[in-house]
This record gives sequence, C-alpha cells and structure tokens, in this order.
Amino acid sequence: MKDATISEAEALRSKGLFYLSAVEYAIAFHRSRNKGSLDPVSIFSASEISKIMDGVRSEIGSIEKVLSFGSSWNDDEFMLVYTFLMKHKLLLDYFQFYKLPFDLSIDHILDAVSSVQKDEMNNKEASKAKRMIMKNRKDLSKEWLQEVLI
Repeated sequence: MKDATISEAEALRSKGLFYLSAVEYAIAFHRSRNKGSLDPVSIFSASEISKIMDGVRSEIGSIEKVLSFGSSWNDDEFMLVYTFLMKHKLLLDYFQFYKLPFDLSIDHILDAVSSVQKDEMNNKEASKAKRMIMKNRKDLSKEWLQEVLI
C-alpha cells in the first residue's frame, strides 16, 4: 500500500502544483528510511524543479509582506510564518540530500521573527502557535519541530 503523503504528492503534481507536491515529497523523505526512491530528479523534470523554486520565492515574498505589517502579531500570524519555516526546512533538507541547489536564504526572515518575539506579548502568541503545531503535526518528529520553530 502506498504512503498517503506520496499519494497526495502525486495528486498535487498531476494538477501542476509542483511546489506543494515537493513539500509533500519532502515530508515523505523526512519520515522515510528508503530515501533513494524519493529522488526529486527522478520525480520532477528540470522545468518542474524550476517551478518549485519559483513557488519558494513566491512564498518568501508573501512572508516578507506579513513581516512588514506592524510589530504586534497574533498566533495566526506566527502559525503562517512557522508553517513557511517548516516547509522551507523540509525542502532544504530534501534538496540538499540529493545535492540539488537550494540557495534561497531566509536569514532575514529568521532575524525578523526573532526580533518580533522579543516583545512579551508577541512571545506569548508565538508560544501558543508553537504549542498548536507541536500538538497537531504528528507527521514530523518533536525534535525536528523544536529545531525549526525558533
């Protein structure tokens, strides 16, 4: 029987949603012991990989917009940013394992999130968002989530 995450990834890919498909494959990669069967070069064409990277760039732009609005955040805004950070890290690990270029730095986003969290109220909202993610993301290890959720 095929892994549900792989089935979802294949369905997304068949609809042309390459970025979302790659994220699902990256989740399967993260959980898999048989990583050889998940090589993105054997799954995606060069033009699809280019579209995946376009999707990452687009999401970076969206997160940059979120970061530019005010200095007081709620848990939903932190959830959005944390979800992006998880997807980015999953794809980074996935592509780097297969030695594919993934040179889209998000250091400025990490710095901005760290800065916003210094405010006591923002820190409470960030903690609430982290707890919700830790509770609901059973498909990713607790240790991995703790590393990613700054």
